[in-house]
Parts: sequence; structure tokens; C-alpha cells
Amino acid sequence: MFGRLFAGLFLKKATKADSTVPKGRERLRWNKFKWALFTTNIVLTVYAIGGLAGVLLTWANVWESSDVIRTANSTELVLASIAATLLLITAIIGWCGILLNNRAFLSFYNLFLWISFAFLLAPGYVTYKKRTFNLEGKVNYMWSRDFDTDDRREIQNSLSCCGYYNPFIEAAESSRCYARSTLPGCKGRFIRFQKNALKRFYLCAFGLVIPHLLFIVTALLSSNHITYRFGKGLTPNAYRLDEATARSIKNDFLAQLSSMYGPDILTDLLANQRRRISQLASLEHTNSSTYLLSDNALSPHSFDQVPLAPPNKGALFKGRHDSFSSTGISEKGSPLQQSLGLHDLMHHGASDARTSVERGDTTR
Repeated sequence: MFGRLFAGLFLKKATKADSTVPKGRERLRWNKFKWALFTTNIVLTVYAIGGLAGVLLTWANVWESSDVIRTANSTELVLASIAATLLLITAIIGWCGILLNNRAFLSFYNLFLWISFAFLLAPGYVTYKKRTFNLEGKVNYMWSRDFDTDDRREIQNSLSCCGYYNPFIEAAESSRCYARSTLPGCKGRFIRFQKNALKRFYLCAFGLVIPHLLFIVTALLSSNHITYRFGKGLTPNAYRLDEATARSIKNDFLAQLSSMYGPDILTDLLANQRRRISQLASLEHTNSSTYLLSDNALSPHSFDQVPLAPPNKGALFKGRHDSFSSTGISEKGSPLQQSLGLHDLMHHGASDARTSVERGDTTR
């Protein structure tokens, strides 16, 4: 149900009611790499929000015995807060990259996954080391050296104890803790509380290591394939047609025509093309010959710049005399011939050229 809801929100799917989609065509769907990133980032978002909510509620003293954690485990709590915040920021960056198909965001997403992984391990390492190696000595040192009177009083009130061993040893006076109080000392309860709290800390931290590593691997393998488009979809500069290349192509093409049929026949072909341009201009009263060769550009040595798609030079010059005169010209011509305005020149002038060559008319 959850997957269908998000699929309906984000998938571009053609429907019968969508009249803007042409017949026979469907909108693009998400590929498997995008679905993998989408699924892993959902899990990352869930435990990032859960972890951040837990530490914020601890700072707000909502949980029972939160005072003890804020007093005795402030370093671990700060590290956990930083880790949860970084995880949430990482998840937000991931959503920006996934929903916008932006590889730049996904690059930062991969980077922040490693940074958040380091801060995720930090509280686990600190708490495991503190609990495993001489916890009792650390607790003794905290109570006698690190805690002041207010800190001891908070722990005494939270754990319902008085003093460290008894009310006469390092006790903080309060309404419940005084010289004749019957409350027990805090050492035993404090050590047991520290064992449980530290164990929960590192279990939560280390329990997310394997899922987080899977998220990193998924992001590394899928970020560059969020779509099947290469790069930004722009033609590289090395393959773009500039003014000099277009002029060279036109000169070479007309030079090839001149070598096939002779300069006199080429001159007649160019003259016929001029007449057709004039007829079109007079009939339509519009300048419909934008991509045809103009009067000045029809000279074999002087041509104007025409915007073109990247040419296929091999396909342009591979035709022979017989293929050109019989089957070398398609019904519509190549895109380059259309953009150069040479397609009409070849179609309408080829019959005249063939007639002249067959008759052996070389005086024209």
C-alpha cells in the first residue's frame, strides 16, 4: 500500500484520461537504480528521525531518569545528537537528488553517508569502551571528581538514593537526603543504571552499521544511473558543428558535384535553383527559404553560415556517380542536405544533369 501511494505520487505513467500523451507513447518510468535509492533512503529517513526524536526527548527530560543521562553521559548524548542530525541532513540531500534526478546532489549524498557513518560509530565506540573497561573505577571518579553538588542531587533524586555509599559519604543534602535518611547509597544503583544505559547506546549504534553500509554500497552503485541519460544530455564541444566546419562541408560537397558533372553543369544547376527560389518567394510572399542556399551563398566559393546538427561526413561523401545519379538521393534527403538546402538542388537538377551527361552536351 505504501509503495503504491508513492508510485502514484512520483511515477510518470500514461493514463487514458491523460490527453496530452500521444498515442503509442508512454511517459518515462523509474528504473531499478532509482527504486533502490528510493527504498534505502526511506529507511535512512525513518531511523534518522527516530534517533533525533529520542535524543531531543532526552534533552527535554521527558524520559524517566533522563537527568542521570544528561548529567553522567553528556558526551555520549552530544555525539548521538550530532549523528542523528547528520543522518537527517543526509536523507534530505538524498531526497533532493532522487526526486530531481540530480547527480550533483547524489554526489554530496554519498559523501554525507560516509560522514554520518563515522559519527554513528562514535557514540557506540565511546559507550562500549566505557562499559567494558573498568566501569566501576570510572563511576567512582565521576562521583568524586566530575560531579558537583547539584549533579549529585539530581542523580540522588532520580535514583532514589542518598550519598555514594551511605548518607554520610559525599552526599548532597535535599529534602529526601539527610543524615538520618534511610535511603541506600547511590553506588550500586548508579553502576547498574550505567551498565544498562551504555549497553543500549552501543547496541543502537552498532545495530545500524550493517544497514548503513548497505546504503553506502547502494548509493555508490546507483547514483550515476538515476537516469539512463549520459551526463546532462548536451552535445560535447568536440562534436558540435561550427561555422568553419559547415563551410568546409558545403565547399567539399559542391566540389564533388563539380568533379562529377563538370563546372558548366553545376552552374546550370545553381541557376535553376535560383529560379526556383524566386518562384517560391513570389508565390508564397514569405521568406520560406531560410535553410536554402541564397544567391550570394550559391557560389562554389562563398557560403553563409547555416545552423546544423552534427554531420555524418562519412555518409555524406561516400556516394559514387552512378549511385548519386540513380539511387543516391532519398525521397527526403539527409538532415544535413535539408539544412544545407542542397536536397532540392540535387533532386530538381539531377534530371537535367543526367540528360546533359547522356547527350554528351559539353558546350553548355
